[in-house]
Amino acid sequence: MAEVEKMCPQCAERVKAAAKICRFCNFQFPEVTPSPGFFHRVGRLTGRVWADKWGRRITIFFAVVWIGGLLLPDHGTSSARPVTVAKLPNPVASETAPVAQLPVSAPEPEVGIEEARALSREAIANIQKRFETNRTKLKGFFANSAAVARSQEDSSALEVILAKFQDSKEKVDSQIVAKAKTLAVSVNQQTRELYASSMEEAFIKDGMDAKVRVSGAAKDRLTITYALMSQPLVYKFQNELHIGQRAREMGFKTLILDNGFESSLGKYWTIDL
Repeated sequence: MAEVEKMCPQCAERVKAAAKICRFCNFQFPEVTPSPGFFHRVGRLTGRVWADKWGRRITIFFAVVWIGGLLLPDHGTSSARPVTVAKLPNPVASETAPVAQLPVSAPEPEVGIEEARALSREAIANIQKRFETNRTKLKGFFANSAAVARSQEDSSALEVILAKFQDSKEKVDSQIVAKAKTLAVSVNQQTRELYASSMEEAFIKDGMDAKVRVSGAAKDRLTITYALMSQPLVYKFQNELHIGQRAREMGFKTLILDNGFESSLGKYWTIDL
């Protein structure tokens, strides 16, 4: 069997692979240290160096124990309830083959129509109260993110009520739908006002004397006025802070970024959302 050789990088002569010094030019070969295995690296991090071979043996040992625990029957005296695994139907099996049914939880009792009406009236009344409270607070205080989130929840609740009763022919249901529709429009608009108020407070906390206002018949136009508004700042708002994207998600149709000057120095950017 031919002996393994290597080439000397200095004189290009071939020497034995195990040689540490070239016998032709006395070049000293650098020692090659194998890269540490996984357990060796983990051992260094934890302050203990494990040999790779022992790491592999430990891994194999625990793997065998774990697999054996899965395959061997449990002869213990545990009183725990046995786990029943339902068999899923095989899509390629015969249509006539029996299929085990998945266990399902007992269905919740369906709410009666009268109870649903009572709950809807109560929800509408509570949402109306929060709407009035928010309208008063907006006159003298900044809104916060919690108020915005709660207003969005109220909008969702009104949508559920509308979906429940809008197809009903009963007069009492029509009255619920009419109240929910009117209130839904007002709450959606107020949600945008709360969002603008919370945004203005965020600017102020960040050291920017900016004004954030909502306008338009549907309150779907958002205007941010800041004396130092410029093209670079507009770019930052749109591409880094994603103000336009968030405003669109809140239901705004137009975003106006303005520097507030009415003279020739006045400049603004209008962005259709």
